[in-house]
Amino acid sequence: MGAPTPRRRRPALYAAALADKPDRVRRCLRDNPAEALVADPHGNVAIHLAAGCAGAAVIDALLDAAPDTAAAVNALGDTPLHCAAYSGNAKAARRLAVRAAETLVATNLAGDTPLMAATRAGHPAAARLLLDAAPSAILLPDAQKRTPLQVCFVCLSRVCV
Repeated sequence: MGAPTPRRRRPALYAAALADKPDRVRRCLRDNPAEALVADPHGNVAIHLAAGCAGAAVIDALLDAAPDTAAAVNALGDTPLHCAAYSGNAKAARRLAVRAAETLVATNLAGDTPLMAATRAGHPAAARLLLDAAPSAILLPDAQKRTPLQVCFVCLSRVCV
């Protein structure tokens, strides 16, 4: 049997962000500001991970330290707002929509906007928030030329109910 594959240790900032601990996030960023820019093997920086599960205070701490990460894209072309939308984290989506409005209509490699991501994943609160923030996104088609409204009806998503 071969030797075990060594695990890369995640930065402490990742753990603090995933645990939704804003004070620990601020401390990590104060001690090592460059950690906000460290990407995992999938191209995710800390704000991508936090967008999926953390609250507004963690998102704010990360954006205060590294504002440009709001528009960072991972290997799939997802912005942090896409990540919040896929996971239905309306608190993070609200904060990102306010602080990084330009990402409301950003498309990933599949041609999905954050609204499309929330629609596909069946997260009505996140979808409604994103639709209110960028009403024109309802008309933006994905790579298959389908709009979020069409996907909603095709998938019988909870967003339509």
